[in-house]
Amino acid sequence: MFREVADIQTAETLNLPVPKANFHNVVVEPSEMQMDMIAELAERAEKVRKGELFPPDKKKAAGSAILAECKAMTNPDPIRCPFFRKTGGKGA
Repeated sequence: MFREVADIQTAETLNLPVPKANFHNVVVEPSEMQMDMIAELAERAEKVRKGELFPPDKKKAAGSAILAECKAMTNPDPIRCPFFRKTGGKGA
């Protein structure tokens, strides 16, 4: 229905020039926090394999990943991290 009232133009119909993309890979060394996080995940995975720990449900796992991301941010996004506040420093 939207197509009946909208003037939709595609790249083919507009025939616009497209610049050539130059792709290159950049190798970056992991940060100390990333290395610690991977080591912790490896330890948890080993405990799960041994049956010492049951894996969390997917929503909890996603939440902990977002929390870890919020902790790493200098200025956490209030929309993505609504309940997270950095402690220490000015204004905290």
